[in-house]
Amino acid sequence: MKLVFRFISIFLLFSCLGFAENRVQITSNELTYDVNKRISIFKGDVDAIYDNSTIKSDLMYVYLDDLNKPSKIVCKGNVKIIKDNMTALADNAVFDIKEDILVLEGDVKIWQNKNYLEGDKVTYYNKEKRVEVKNNDKGKVKIIFIPENNQN
Repeated sequence: MKLVFRFISIFLLFSCLGFAENRVQITSNELTYDVNKRISIFKGDVDAIYDNSTIKSDLMYVYLDDLNKPSKIVCKGNVKIIKDNMTALADNAVFDIKEDILVLEGDVKIWQNKNYLEGDKVTYYNKEKRVEVKNNDKGKVKIIFIPENNQN
């Protein structure tokens, strides 16, 4: 019975996320759901697949608010996000659902078509359609931009 409750909770959790219109499939080596702390923890070789997107990481934490709706998703270790023609790699990712902000940290690399962006921290403010790229003391950020008509 507890196992069924976990699966139902996970289904409801990801169906509440605005980015998941269709079926969500999550696989991992372990899953812990804590009702009192309002958190689901996926450990080991985590794959979350929904619509045309995939998130991979070593760990994924999904935090719920007081209404049991997802408020934040934290991915740690070997994060890879694939959506359409975009691929992002990072050590860690935090998606603040309420604020609609995605933060990628640690050796961030993003490819979209032939365009490329690199930095230590990339923050995407979805509501504002604004991106900030920063590097710690490792040097400069890097971007390679090829205009659309030259993408061939």
